[in-house]
Amino acid sequence: MCYNKVEILEKEIERYPKLVSIRGNKNISLLALSLLCQSRDVFYFLLKKGANPDVAMENGKFLLHLAAEIKDDYYLKLALEFGATPDSINNKKLWKPTAIFSAIGGNQDNNIKSLFSAGANINLKNSSGDTPLLYAANMNQYRTVHVLLKLGAEIGIKNNFGLSLENKIEESSIASGSHAAIWRDKVIEYLKSKGHLISLKNP
Repeated sequence: MCYNKVEILEKEIERYPKLVSIRGNKNISLLALSLLCQSRDVFYFLLKKGANPDVAMENGKFLLHLAAEIKDDYYLKLALEFGATPDSINNKKLWKPTAIFSAIGGNQDNNIKSLFSAGANINLKNSSGDTPLLYAANMNQYRTVHVLLKLGAEIGIKNNFGLSLENKIEESSIASGSHAAIWRDKVIEYLKSKGHLISLKNP
């Protein structure tokens, strides 16, 4: 059930103050529900009333994981403003542990920047040892790789299989002229400027 009008919810909270922190099916908070329902006014109202932005759901996700996946960055920025932890760990999806990984999965580069500005660790490893940089490269999201490099992500980190960003780029197979190929070339140029020479095996 979505609350789309603050006035209705406000009256109910006056009668039942604990409604602000109540959790429903799958441990979804009213705050998370307002995000899923894209109810900006209700989302802001609940945060002002003291709703906790750091509550894990049954699937292990926190509010920021949800907010990071969507294009509308209002929810992410507001949750961070009200104290949401940038690096809350999803213990049930350790290959995608923090909100930055969720932002990459949702192809939301602006959310990555917002999380970084709030103190998120852009070199944190997932269960495979991939940092966000390596995770983005896995999916050939080289625009995101470029964003992360510009934010200062470490280039030389290797994952659990001994693979670095350079290895992943060299092994990548992308259609010539595609959006991904154009951004891969920009990444290669950036790495070259930092003294890293890349030799593509599948140019």
